[in-house]
Amino acid sequence: MKKYSQGLDSEINSLVSKLMGEPTPAAGGTPLTEVTGLKYQLPVRHTKGGVGIDEENKPWIVGTYSETPFLRPVDQTVRPHFGMDLAAPSGSPVYPIGPGVVERTQQEPKGRGGRTIHLSHEEGKVTSYYSHLDKVNVSVGDKVDINTVIGGLGDSGNAKGVPHLHYEVKVGGVRVDPQAIIGKEVGSLSKRAQLIREIISKLDLFSEPDSPKSRIRKLQGIMKDEQFQIRGPRKEDS
Repeated sequence: MKKYSQGLDSEINSLVSKLMGEPTPAAGGTPLTEVTGLKYQLPVRHTKGGVGIDEENKPWIVGTYSETPFLRPVDQTVRPHFGMDLAAPSGSPVYPIGPGVVERTQQEPKGRGGRTIHLSHEEGKVTSYYSHLDKVNVSVGDKVDINTVIGGLGDSGNAKGVPHLHYEVKVGGVRVDPQAIIGKEVGSLSKRAQLIREIISKLDLFSEPDSPKSRIRKLQGIMKDEQFQIRGPRKEDS
């Protein structure tokens, strides 16, 4: 068992070294030629009235990513917030964070998230989720680009009376702070997502009492430094 653990430890060290290396282009075969140079963006660019958003006039960030449970003013529950909230007038256009494909939608204003949209980017290596919309403009299978208005900002679901967009991002199936990928080049996260998945699968094999937990701590430290945090999949929050 010791020899097996040492070999596994070496594999993880190798993967971590790759993760710490220079930014890597998208995995081979990913059709990104049409989106070269594009970067991930905020999903709200201007208000319903068309006023542009810049450093002097940007959407109010009314909720940030937090893994620490806290009292949620909307429904008075204590829980984490695995996304980002942007406030703007109801009906303001909502755009994708990057080019992608519509995976699923919910047209009815029910449940915690109300009207929602799920998008897949970089062939599923990156996904994004948008909720509390006042309308959904896209259908499953639609291809979208950074200029597609996928819906309108609203207060459906449990956001009644407080118009805002709640959105979440995953890289390799792992939740990340949406602010961490803003400005990163589209296509640059594909290889990183693959490495994260590989590392997590290796870590899952550590079940013995004498497992080399230092590798886990080292990996978590790297993730924290890069603003990427490892979490298991959870149901979309709001």
